[in-house]
Amino acid sequence: MPPRFLQDSRTGPNETVCLMSGSDGTPPASRSRGSNPGRGLFCVLEGIDGSGKSTLLATLSAALQDEGLGRQFGERFTGLRELREPTPGPVGRRIREHLQAGDTLAPEDWLTLFFEDRRQNLSENIEPALMSGELILQDRYFYSTAAYQGQTPDESQAIVKRSLSAGFLEPDVVLYLAIEPEAAMARVTRRAAAPNPNEVRREGEARDDAAGDSGGTAATQSKSIESFETLEQLTRIHRNYSRVLPAHALRLDAEQGPEQICAIALAHIQTVAGA
Repeated sequence: MPPRFLQDSRTGPNETVCLMSGSDGTPPASRSRGSNPGRGLFCVLEGIDGSGKSTLLATLSAALQDEGLGRQFGERFTGLRELREPTPGPVGRRIREHLQAGDTLAPEDWLTLFFEDRRQNLSENIEPALMSGELILQDRYFYSTAAYQGQTPDESQAIVKRSLSAGFLEPDVVLYLAIEPEAAMARVTRRAAAPNPNEVRREGEARDDAAGDSGGTAATQSKSIESFETLEQLTRIHRNYSRVLPAHALRLDAEQGPEQICAIALAHIQTVAGA
């Protein structure tokens, strides 16, 4: 495993946007991975809980906003957009409401909700942003859905195949924070007990992840940290990720420092973008 790795604003319910300049009208179907000047770039962050995924998103966003897209990428992008799944839109809210109520839905019903939320995210956020030349940083995508919901690697792979058959775009960049389940579990346990406000924020991230990715075991999903953050669950999800990540995913050593991780992730995005 490669161990090294990283508002004038217009905001909707699922986005943070920092604008720079114009757009083009190239249709999504014409986009090839990272190589189409004037087109945006779709970057997805993935990882099990406790991997530091939200920290990477925050440090990447801060670095790009502090130094500016222009310094990092020249005129390659028109703006920066942050997204997440499940979205804060209507279907994403329904997913969270079901989980908070402890509703027991069949696995297929959870998938239907996640797919509907993703279709809306693609049509309302991702595809328009790509057409306007923006750099997208998204917290979780269908790889998370597959890894968290699949009870076996084969089930997870089947979810990825269904996602691609449904027409969901493959991201240009996949940043996967690689960490052993035991180390991730230790982080999760520490953050649950910490009074530090930053740690409380990260526990909030865990609740979002529970709402988004672990559908199918609703009896435990209404709890925050207990919902899926057990060593057994993290081990299953870690194993599933090893089977569903695409060949072009960059595996980052999540036990390095946040600044080092951010720097290597940013360099990779620059390479894919041709900057």
